[in-house]
Amino acid sequence: IGLTAIAIFKNSPVDVLVVAGNKALHLDRLFLACQPSAAGGPAADRAASIAARYASSLTIGIAYDPGLKAFALASHFEEAMQRQAKEEALKAAGIAEAAGVRHVKTVIKRGDPWYKTLGEEATAAGAGLIISGLDSEHGLSRLLPGAGTGRLVGFSPCPVLIAKKAS
Repeated sequence: IGLTAIAIFKNSPVDVLVVAGNKALHLDRLFLACQPSAAGGPAADRAASIAARYASSLTIGIAYDPGLKAFALASHFEEAMQRQAKEEALKAAGIAEAAGVRHVKTVIKRGDPWYKTLGEEATAAGAGLIISGLDSEHGLSRLLPGAGTGRLVGFSPCPVLIAKKAS
């Protein structure tokens, strides 16, 4: 996925469905791909809505990466990231359950980069659609917001729906 696609992801006022290569779309198993700071956002709402409408199972995947901060700030930093990831997973699961989704599972993984880790988890879950928001704007993503989401498309075993905020 190149810079033009990333610009479309970032600037589109509506959700963007990316079907790269010969990846098949099926709605029986959905995968919500999140970073810890974004699990309760528009992607969770969209995933819950689609899962409820099509009686899909939903796996909520959150990947966190303590990076070099963990070495500098000891194990307390990674523990805090795990807690945040668990809280965000519960928030996303609550959104799904409130929408009437019957089969919700959460997967929390330490992984760098997040998009590769979640692509692997989506493959393991047999996902037919990944729902994600734009990656949060921290680290290198501040320079190129959406670049991680673009890479998620490359690591994805299936189409990716990039959920945008409702206008």
